[in-house]
Amino acid sequence: MSFAHMAWAANKMLPAREKVTLLALANRMNAKSGRCDPSHTTLAEDAGMSVSSVKRSLDQLQVHHLITIVPRWRGAVQLPNQYNLHLTNTSLDRAQKVGVMETRVEPPCTAPGVTGRGGAVQDGDWVGAQGATNLGVNLEEKQEGTPTAFDCWWKMWPNGPHKVALSECQRLWKDNDLDALSDDIIAHTEAMKKSAAWRAGWEPSPKTYLAGRRWLDGVPPDTSELVTEAGDGAPGWWDSASGIEAQGRKRGISKREAEAMPDFFLRVSKASGPGEWVVHALKRAKDDGPTRLQHVIQFFGEDLVPAGWWPVD
Repeated sequence: MSFAHMAWAANKMLPAREKVTLLALANRMNAKSGRCDPSHTTLAEDAGMSVSSVKRSLDQLQVHHLITIVPRWRGAVQLPNQYNLHLTNTSLDRAQKVGVMETRVEPPCTAPGVTGRGGAVQDGDWVGAQGATNLGVNLEEKQEGTPTAFDCWWKMWPNGPHKVALSECQRLWKDNDLDALSDDIIAHTEAMKKSAAWRAGWEPSPKTYLAGRRWLDGVPPDTSELVTEAGDGAPGWWDSASGIEAQGRKRGISKREAEAMPDFFLRVSKASGPGEWVVHALKRAKDDGPTRLQHVIQFFGEDLVPAGWWPVD
């Protein structure tokens, strides 16, 4: 822990979620090395928040130049991000110096000059006496004027004849508590928008997508996202031993002596990043029983396993 960073974070006037997340980062700062690279799960546990809430808070902290998020990779495997905390003047510091009592993060889609409950915009910063700084408030409370996760998802859905039943989709989202899965739903929807079927107008209705939990189906191998992020293995390599071995060679992974093919497949899949092969491995493990499934889930980790596969507490 770095006491300098803790004092700096404690002095910031922020909405409760962002404040707690910033304190959690400062608490994980290595005072000697200056490194801060906790996983999203670690931050969520420290802050007492969900992983999706932590991710949204980190994005807001970066928008206001309090932190910089630096992605880290080891080959094709994504590691926890590194976070650089800025102990310098920021837009929030300038707002404090004008003598206002509190400072809030302005919702990103709010027009200039538009404010919430009291306050005004000064030098591009939202300031007002009713900013949420009490750490005792409900961390999951919706901040007034901030777009909800559903709003963001609905806005990104392709405009067309299938985009109907807004109120029913809102009800499905609320009844199934999909805010907790919003990052996975939005990421899957964005990937599917690049697929040949969706580009041709064959996307389902939003209601069908939510009711059928389509984000658990994975992404077909014809999407740009699959090719760009998941690797350059030919579609279907995971269906045969020769394909798995060929993909392993591309990733610099060799089959160990006496290693079972299913275990080798797991190592190659993890090195290949997100993709249909991960869902394929999970389905295979599910057929083998709960013990095997739990092992595979823990092996892949939160960055690869789609929402819905994690055990419910």
